[in-house]
Amino acid sequence: MRLAGKIGIVTAAASGMGRAGALRFAREGAQVAVVDVDAAGVQRVVSEITGAGGTAHGIVADLTQDEESRRIVWDTVSRFKGLDFVWNHVGHPGPAAVEGIDMSAFDLAIDLNLRTVLLTTEAAIPEMRARGSGSLLFTASTSGLQGSSYSPVYSMCKFGVVGFVKSLARPGGNATGFAGFENAMGTKWLELLKEIAPAVARVLFIHSDSRANQMLLPALQHTAAANRVELLQANVHNALEIERALDAHAGEKDLGLIVPPNSIVGVHRMLVIARAAQYGFPAVYANRRFPADGGLMSYGIDRVEQYRRGADYVDRILKGTKPDDLPVQQLEKFEFVFNLKTAKALGLDVPRIVLARADEVID
Repeated sequence: MRLAGKIGIVTAAASGMGRAGALRFAREGAQVAVVDVDAAGVQRVVSEITGAGGTAHGIVADLTQDEESRRIVWDTVSRFKGLDFVWNHVGHPGPAAVEGIDMSAFDLAIDLNLRTVLLTTEAAIPEMRARGSGSLLFTASTSGLQGSSYSPVYSMCKFGVVGFVKSLARPGGNATGFAGFENAMGTKWLELLKEIAPAVARVLFIHSDSRANQMLLPALQHTAAANRVELLQANVHNALEIERALDAHAGEKDLGLIVPPNSIVGVHRMLVIARAAQYGFPAVYANRRFPADGGLMSYGIDRVEQYRRGADYVDRILKGTKPDDLPVQQLEKFEFVFNLKTAKALGLDVPRIVLARADEVID
């Protein structure tokens, strides 16, 4: 196990990517402090880790409070007698609009995206220096590099995170990681949708106007034109806009959905899945959580592979490799997950060759 003997903290670890990261670090041998404000979620993840033979300690903390950001470091060191890495994953999208901004929501975004990152880092550095090495990991966003009109405050915060990472220890030279998608993914999604549901003549691309989602459009538009499919777009920022976008197409029997990686839609995935089932829309998603929760199918990056390779980078950094010597890589392994029960409910006749290609079939 590559992280055997290492001690780490993961914030926002009760669910989603934080949970997946905590589980992966533990499987690689690390002792993990699982941090979240959700007490029940913290206990579930700790139980998952210890039930699999790993070592974990749960810390329930409200990271909007300055002393809590420092306490998670001190509690971890007290429990495990050291600290080797911290993954600052906690974050908040903040208010969507600048005009008439809710300053309490702005303050919350600053607290969770920036302030706690600074204070946790401040507390962690002396502990890592005492051990002779350490690794500080941060969750940023493409909106911090390129901006995004759907949440200028979030872009502001993530730009701050990127700048902090670049400047902290080795200006311009301590940032690395993995690209989470490729621009040609739209082609694959549309091809899958047409293969599963040949009658689809119109496709609704449900996205936010983030730069990452916009970069997917050229390949998708080209493929749609080649297949004589009308491509529609729904730019959504909250549950109400998702409802309106889908309700506007109720009764359309030739419509399919494509849902790219999107944190806003991800939060409301049960709403999207329910509406797709209600209106009989075949849909392809980028994240396996959708078919796991009743959606039709997903094709996207293999998250397990992402965390495995991320753990390898952590291991190499902890052993002395400079982050700027580790290139930002494009993930190459993708997974296809298909929900056969949902396909039957939609009345789809699924070719056997499609099921044979699936990495996982849910029935």
